[in-house]
Amino acid sequence: MRAFSCALLIALTSFFCGAEPVKKPLAFYLKNLPGERMGEYSDVRIKDGLRKDGFIVIDVDCSEFPRTSPELEEAIVQFHATCSSVYAPYENVSQKVDVTNIFYVPEGFTVTCNIPVWNILEHGAPESAQWVMDTWNSHIVTRYGKDAVSSPEQMHNPDGSPLDWMLYMDIVHPSGRASKSVPLLLTFGSITPRMAGFRPDRPLDRVYRSIFPLGFLTSGYAFAVTDHCYNPLVQKWGHFKQYTLDDYNAHASSTAFIRYLRTHLDQYNLNGKIGVMGISKASYSAVRVADRNNAEGEESLLFGGSSNERPQPWMPGDSHVDVAYAAAGIGAERIFRYVNENTVPLITSAGLKDEYRQWSVYPDIVRYLQGRGYLHLTMWMEDLGHTFPCMGIDEATGMNRYVLFKRFFDHFLKDGSADVLYILPKENAENVDSFGCSRVVPAEELLPKYVHDVMQPSAMAYFPQSYPYAKSYSGVVMRLATGEHKYVIFKDFYDRFIAHPGPSQVLASENIFPDSLLPLATSAPIIVRFLDEYSLDEISAKVKVFEKKSGQTIAGKWSMSMNGTLFTFAPAQPLAPGAYRIIVPASVRSLSGKKPTTVVMRDFIMN
Repeated sequence: MRAFSCALLIALTSFFCGAEPVKKPLAFYLKNLPGERMGEYSDVRIKDGLRKDGFIVIDVDCSEFPRTSPELEEAIVQFHATCSSVYAPYENVSQKVDVTNIFYVPEGFTVTCNIPVWNILEHGAPESAQWVMDTWNSHIVTRYGKDAVSSPEQMHNPDGSPLDWMLYMDIVHPSGRASKSVPLLLTFGSITPRMAGFRPDRPLDRVYRSIFPLGFLTSGYAFAVTDHCYNPLVQKWGHFKQYTLDDYNAHASSTAFIRYLRTHLDQYNLNGKIGVMGISKASYSAVRVADRNNAEGEESLLFGGSSNERPQPWMPGDSHVDVAYAAAGIGAERIFRYVNENTVPLITSAGLKDEYRQWSVYPDIVRYLQGRGYLHLTMWMEDLGHTFPCMGIDEATGMNRYVLFKRFFDHFLKDGSADVLYILPKENAENVDSFGCSRVVPAEELLPKYVHDVMQPSAMAYFPQSYPYAKSYSGVVMRLATGEHKYVIFKDFYDRFIAHPGPSQVLASENIFPDSLLPLATSAPIIVRFLDEYSLDEISAKVKVFEKKSGQTIAGKWSMSMNGTLFTFAPAQPLAPGAYRIIVPASVRSLSGKKPTTVVMRDFIMN
């Protein structure tokens, strides 16, 4: 009774004094997942440690969840979408759940938050501080009536606290000294706070972003998320046009995150295999670290043309990654500039409903990657917008997008499977022509309509010298309808940087991207796609195309591309109308000596 009276007194005191409840991070502790438990510490020790770090900790019994992928991931995401009903009983007048900091922690794992990695003032381009002061003097002074500043120390948050110039990282990882180390999935942040991209109180397609960290965590991965290299004023003063320092500092900061991880592999029980994801503004970080030679890179833009010569943290160190995803942002648009033969295996995607013109530039991204044969996977998402390929079916392959994505990452981070990734035509395809070709890109009416006016952002195909804002762009673009390349300068670029009125455009003297004029293939022939490398002789001898009714083998020739992972079949004669079957036997052996775990068959119909 006394305890109840004390609690009531505290609650009433908080109510009448008007004290705001403390927002706390939440850890859902996932018990009874399928698969091996990893980590040294007991559940009690882990949860006690999380509570000492300020977490609200809630057990989630996963024994009734599906035991297979992607059904398990789907179930957890559905739980995530409605989790407010689960944590509501833990909220009161003194504490609330911070919905921008909800973590899922498998049994045996723990969370290490707010790891300081890279400091803008110490490690960034020297002019970064002046750039932030300029935005204070042009934005904060004007909008909020604050005094102009002449030194970084004079700037502050709305409550008077000093600006935080540090970039941080959170990691969910096996606890203690685990018996087994694990690969890591790292997401470069594209929002503030850094975990807010996975908050549950958003539209369902955005909530489905969570399937990536949740799905990887439930299958033996660690997960990390980083800060974006924001203008530090954004953290507390709100979003404004000069919100990012990425162009001047993202290469240095992104590689620093990777070096930190590689310097602390043992501390977090990591095995050194690292995959990265970046969407929207974070796509740039993913593209830059995807270069195996990223240590030699330069920033996209240089203040005054001068390189950053400041010593960088976690040196000497290794900043390579093993596989990457980059999409729907300035990084994807700069694939033409940064993706080359030294780039790790790469996934890209674009959503038809993306509100940031990504559907418009995606055909050129696909054309660029396909034309060079880089090891990649492209995903058109006709039913989605500005998000990961996290839900729905990939129309080209007929496969679940998440499954396709995860198989790709798993190969380079975990199992090195020799299994088939996909086969074209997709299962039971009917729109197949006489040479086995089926549609692999969206219908014509869904493809972007390029306008003839090069001044329209939707017509921009290449960004070799891009600025983060389309209307402020200065550089080379192409009219896809005519193949003309032009150097363009937008009025806003003049106004902000050259102080010259009016737009200007100068005809480029040379065709600098001749291969871009190749048409985008709307259909693809019979294809068998692996992730492990195979020899052409092995595939030619063992993978067959049959006419189903007669059982007759179709004569034809296989060709090889993408480093021995993609094989294309050209029938010797046009296919007669009827049903056909492609068979990949389990006896095919990759160059590494592995075999598929099962026979794979695909049926299609030539009408």
